[in-house]
Amino acid sequence: MSTPLLMPALSPTMTEGGIVGWRKKEGEDIRAGDILVEIETDKAVMEVEAAADGVLERILVPADGAPVAVGTAIAMLGDGGEARAPAPPRAPEREPPAATPSAAIPQTGARADPPQARKAVTPIARRLAAELGVDASRLAGSGPGGRVLKADVMNAAESRRAHAPADAPSGDACVRLTVDCEVDDLAQWMSELNGEGLRLALEHFVVAACVRALNRFPQVNATRENGSTVRHADANIAVAVPTPDGLAMPVLLRAQDKGIVQLSEEMRALEESARQGALVPEQSRGGTFAVLDAGRWGVRTCSAPVQAARACTLSLGAAERRPVARGDGVAVATVMSCTLTVDPGLVDVAAAAAFLADIKQSLERILTMLL
Repeated sequence: MSTPLLMPALSPTMTEGGIVGWRKKEGEDIRAGDILVEIETDKAVMEVEAAADGVLERILVPADGAPVAVGTAIAMLGDGGEARAPAPPRAPEREPPAATPSAAIPQTGARADPPQARKAVTPIARRLAAELGVDASRLAGSGPGGRVLKADVMNAAESRRAHAPADAPSGDACVRLTVDCEVDDLAQWMSELNGEGLRLALEHFVVAACVRALNRFPQVNATRENGSTVRHADANIAVAVPTPDGLAMPVLLRAQDKGIVQLSEEMRALEESARQGALVPEQSRGGTFAVLDAGRWGVRTCSAPVQAARACTLSLGAAERRPVARGDGVAVATVMSCTLTVDPGLVDVAAAAAFLADIKQSLERILTMLL
């Protein structure tokens, strides 16, 4: 007697799965507990065992990773002792994916990649990656043997969306405000603290100054959500980190509850995770204000756009020695330019200007951050 093997529901929420490998061939005897097929769900590749002894009479769905609804017949199983019943028609053959330059026949003398290298990405993950524009070859697979699964591709796409602009105004619609901050006193104080074993950088103090200013000017701590302006109580600071794949924007959550030392430690930890590609999507969500340190590249001024529907982005230039006016004379000081890019649809420009002036005061009169 023949019975159909149905696509199983491997989790309470599963509605479809992709077959990525048949462990048995048509006509092959099977025993209870043998692995019959590998099925990819949204989260993992899972092995399906035979429930009883018998024969794999016919495979109805090929192992190409294409989505198959739960409850669909994927194979016919027999007990091996009776004539086989007519099987449902096979699933129509699917066209193979078009050849890509990477799959071209190597030139004479070149060696093709080993077969296992081409199997590092499951078919369903490869198809989804092409649709979402994700480079699957750069992902760390969570499947057996390091294979890249559908879930890996979805996580990568979601992380990229978290870093990308959303509902941001055009460059022409933004307002840019710039102040020059003299930071000699701050640099001296920072040097003394680091001499006591701390690891503080200028950017850490800027973030602390931003947190203080956001508390004093809460209207700046805003985002656009579904066309409406949302004011936030928590100062969640997104900090730009250069990585091989571009800028990442990990978020310091509830920065208003943390001192300068804790802020610096968390920033270093997030930066290290970003550079290693180890950030999870949750670490790039929820930013209500952003800081970009362009001074690390020696840039004097920068006006980064507002992103991810935030109201403002603060861009830092390099701290450099410049001539400054001192009464009727001229002196030389360490000066850093700070530019605030503002979405005037979310924040009044006058409030943004007062906010930036507060940051300047904190950086030039460092003791005010203790008040």
